[in-house]
Amino acid sequence: MYERYKKLNAEIGERVREMRNKKKLTQEELAEQTGISNSQQVSNIERGLSGMSIETLKAFCKALDVDADYLIFGI
Repeated sequence: MYERYKKLNAEIGERVREMRNKKKLTQEELAEQTGISNSQQVSNIERGLSGMSIETLKAFCKALDVDADYLIFGI
C-alpha cells in the first residue's frame, strides 16, 4: 500500500513541476501563492517525497490554473 502512495505522490509532483514551469513560476513564488511556508516543501512535493492535504491540493490547482483531476490522475 505504501508503494502505491509513493508512486502517486511522485506522479502528482511531476505534474506540479510541469505546470509550475509552464506558468514560469519559481518554487518560491508557488509557495507564496499557495500559502505554503517555504519553497522546500514545494520541492519535496515535486520530488514525490511529500504528499499534500486536500486544502493544499486546492491551493495548487488555483495557483496553477488546473483541475484536481489533472494533478491527481493526469487527465
